[in-house]
Amino acid sequence: MSFRNIRPAADRFSHLFHFLDLFSQDVPREEAAGAFAFHGGSVPDDTGPLKSVYERSLSFLENKTAELGFRDDLLELQKGLYGELEYLYSLDHPDSRHHFLVVVPVADRPSMLRNCVESLIGQCKDFGYGGTAVDGDGNRFFRKVSLFLIDDSAEEGNRTRIREMVSEAARMGIMSHYVGIDEQSGLLRHIAGLTGESSLRLTGSPGNERTPHKGASVTRNLAYLYLNSFIRRQRKDERFLVYFLDSDEEFGIRVLRDGAGTDIRFINYFYWLDRIFSTTGIQVLTGKVVGDPPVSPSVMINTFLDDVLLFLETASRVRPDEACPFHGAERPGAFSAEYHDMVELFGYERPGALSYDCPLSGDHTAGDCFRAFSRDVLDFFHGLHPTRVQFYRYTAGFTRTERARTVYTGNYVLTPDALKYFIPFADLKLRMAGPTMGRILKSAIGGRFVSASLPLLHRRTNPDSSRVYRTGISGSEDSIDLSGEFVRQFWGDVMLFSVESLARSGFPGRRPDVSEISHVVKSVQGDIWRLYREQKAAAAAKAGAARERLLRGDGWWNRGEHLEDAVRSMELLCSMVDDNFGKDSKSMKSLSAQIDEGGHTDLLIRAIHSFHDDRSVWEKLVGADIPISLAEKS
Repeated sequence: MSFRNIRPAADRFSHLFHFLDLFSQDVPREEAAGAFAFHGGSVPDDTGPLKSVYERSLSFLENKTAELGFRDDLLELQKGLYGELEYLYSLDHPDSRHHFLVVVPVADRPSMLRNCVESLIGQCKDFGYGGTAVDGDGNRFFRKVSLFLIDDSAEEGNRTRIREMVSEAARMGIMSHYVGIDEQSGLLRHIAGLTGESSLRLTGSPGNERTPHKGASVTRNLAYLYLNSFIRRQRKDERFLVYFLDSDEEFGIRVLRDGAGTDIRFINYFYWLDRIFSTTGIQVLTGKVVGDPPVSPSVMINTFLDDVLLFLETASRVRPDEACPFHGAERPGAFSAEYHDMVELFGYERPGALSYDCPLSGDHTAGDCFRAFSRDVLDFFHGLHPTRVQFYRYTAGFTRTERARTVYTGNYVLTPDALKYFIPFADLKLRMAGPTMGRILKSAIGGRFVSASLPLLHRRTNPDSSRVYRTGISGSEDSIDLSGEFVRQFWGDVMLFSVESLARSGFPGRRPDVSEISHVVKSVQGDIWRLYREQKAAAAAKAGAARERLLRGDGWWNRGEHLEDAVRSMELLCSMVDDNFGKDSKSMKSLSAQIDEGGHTDLLIRAIHSFHDDRSVWEKLVGADIPISLAEKS
């Protein structure tokens, strides 16, 4: 056996030795030491056995770290082990692992985007996937991670801030690209020259428009075409994976540590995604999210009101100066949609009411907690669910996958070949585009579409308390209008479950005729509309019950305990629910009128029937040599 003489192993591999010392009772030390075959501090040319030692050590350590509550010292040791493992990979020439193209579509949300970009920089620094190199100007950069910001912003000031983030990421070592309105318009002009108006359902706008706010699905389709052309121009021996994030997603997780929610970086996403794609034949992988729920407020109001009523009932059993009773409640096991009002549609059982998990620490009273809860409740309309935050649960490794049916569009990865599976019905700007796309992928590629336990952190508000409404929601300090979001959600649900029904009979492999599609869509529409009316009636009733409980004279919060502002916030929540979910609300009136008029129903029917035509157009586009340009490249 031949060996490379490098730095002394005791220095280069100090984290591994520390790990072995720390867990000497649990890990067979001789197995690890034997892998070095030390000869004067040398490492064998074949580093495979030593890499295996690191992988087994990391698997053990990550299990132990989760078991012991994600202690900071173990998190630091974990990152040290990954750093030493990356050193071993640096000895491989070439390092054949995947290069990740991280793609973030954004439209006028620079504050959220900053969190996202900073988390990517932190991920690269903490875990060092792919190592670094030095460019011709002497600047060090991460070799196997690139960032693409697809900017669909309307405000020039926001575009400027987003361009600055590209430059900042580049200064921190991330190869970064800005794809703005001008670049997208150039792409659209070329597309129009190839396909005329037949691509409008895919890309939304004719080629002569500099149109912002094209919608998330259209922007992703443009990103697909852009990345497809970008990859064509790279070295043929480079292997790429395209990693889509939303601007309110971050590389990180939220865990319960010492009874409080804490955000940490624990998952080496790029390392494990490379392993999964390198050892399987999959084409598309989706993760999920932790933190704030990924769905619209319009479909989680009932679960929230259930929890508000439980909060008031629990609070009424104690005095305001007694110790806070909202700590240590049992949380349900891992359940991906416990916040959703209509989980039965997705095959889950609906959980009961959940107790508020008070964020206050130290000595505090029930009155203090009441004030804290009242500050949280109105954030519900920004997409938070104060009682059903999603926490990460480690499940024995990161490489386990299972067949998927939903694409979480804020967290999915695909091979370049899978760019041929476009976001369907993009121009309609409906919610549930990811689940709808997922049903089509499930039918089209089966086991090559999987999910893995690699969630990202979803954050709907910033630590500085700034708030960003979802598209389709407008509001002020004392009013809210969910009607735009509500309508997009309803028709998105109709589209999703119509596609799911058609997929059971062979769609998209089989093209159903218009009459079959019409029958399915109208049947699903009737079922969903009935369910929506039931859910909204229930929400109105619960809001009424909460208001009655709040205003009853026997509630200690009405007895001059300096809780007037807190009660006012809770009352405002009830009023906003009435305005948006009552039978006379703008949302319900709009939907009722649209259903009676029939135009939206016809749009869905035509869109589904046109899917196969859209697929033919898309195949032409991904096969074409489309020129691309970059406003900035760093």
